[in-house]
Amino acid sequence: MATFYGTALGETINALPTASKKVAKAGLGGARVRTKVFQLTVPVGHDMTTNDVIRMGTIPSGDRIGDIRLSSTALTATAPIVDVGLYLAGTNHDGAVVDADLFVDDLTLSAQDQTDAFTEATTLIGADRWKFAWELAAIGAGSDTTDPRVEYDLCILVTNTSSAQATADGQVVIEVDYISGT
Repeated sequence: MATFYGTALGETINALPTASKKVAKAGLGGARVRTKVFQLTVPVGHDMTTNDVIRMGTIPSGDRIGDIRLSSTALTATAPIVDVGLYLAGTNHDGAVVDADLFVDDLTLSAQDQTDAFTEATTLIGADRWKFAWELAAIGAGSDTTDPRVEYDLCILVTNTSSAQATADGQVVIEVDYISGT
């Protein structure tokens, strides 16, 4: 009978830690799961037009992402269709796209209630939960093989134009469960 060790105890499968490695790394054994909440208000009379990029918030490349949930009110008579993905934050939140639809691909923003945005686009699967943000980016269109130590912006890309908000402000909320990284 073989004994195998998970990543909380060893670096790779079946690699027994030495005595000096008794304490699990931060982010694996004893870290706290935190939640970032990014909110957007779409005011009455505002159109969301094709190729609008809405930068919701920042995620460091060393954070481990466990879950992403998207909620929204019914935004307009013609609800926008959106992608959700990662862009480089850049100096002034003006960085280039890494993967525009890593998490969500062509989702209609009608009334959503905590839609599982982590695997909606099918680029990622359940086994990808709790990987570093840079590893998730690499599964998509990214090319890093080690942590680039950058910040990503979690962005919504509008893929079709919607009609203006008619009677009330619309709301979009993205919740990200994560473990703070390096």
